[in-house]
Amino acid sequence: MIYAASSLLYLLLSAALVTVASTRCLLPTHALGARLMALWLALQSALSYMGDVQEFLSTGHGPWGTADRGAAVVTLATFVGFTSLAWLTEAMPTVHVFISGVLLTVSLLCLLAGMVLVRRTGTWSAEERPILWASCHVLWHTLGTASGLVLVMGLSAPRDAVCVVSNSFAEIMTTYAVAMAVVAVVCVVARKEFDLPTITECVRA
Repeated sequence: MIYAASSLLYLLLSAALVTVASTRCLLPTHALGARLMALWLALQSALSYMGDVQEFLSTGHGPWGTADRGAAVVTLATFVGFTSLAWLTEAMPTVHVFISGVLLTVSLLCLLAGMVLVRRTGTWSAEERPILWASCHVLWHTLGTASGLVLVMGLSAPRDAVCVVSNSFAEIMTTYAVAMAVVAVVCVVARKEFDLPTITECVRA
């Protein structure tokens, strides 16, 4: 259960991004970037759940896992780029960047450890130590999400900059609705393409 739930933690970060973008004084470009990233993370959550839980635990590596890994690379690259830009424009405190960087580094080490266990045979393998392997993967998701939350909490407009606060409930709900629609469409298309179950069917099962 914990292993499965960890794959959906990105939805928490997605919600935080939408809320901050709609209620905090940010530069227009940063607010737009946060909303787009929120939509992307909703998609990442769907791919992560289907790839890590439904597919990998039943059939091993497959199209869902490939899509998840590709999306993860894009997510990491985007977050590093966005964080660097925000820090350089004084929209992100250095302490938040440092703490987030430490958490992200540890999460990547946990991911690497899990990958090593999957590829090894014998005593120190995922087959022989499934709890250790699952723990590594859970920490990868958990610490990665924590790293993102630290960045989101530190995001603000640079001093004396002109910024806008929409504080619109309708805007927040619209973004959430679009995010969920993206998840639904991707899962439906993927099911038809790869003949795999949707998230709803997995939960019911």
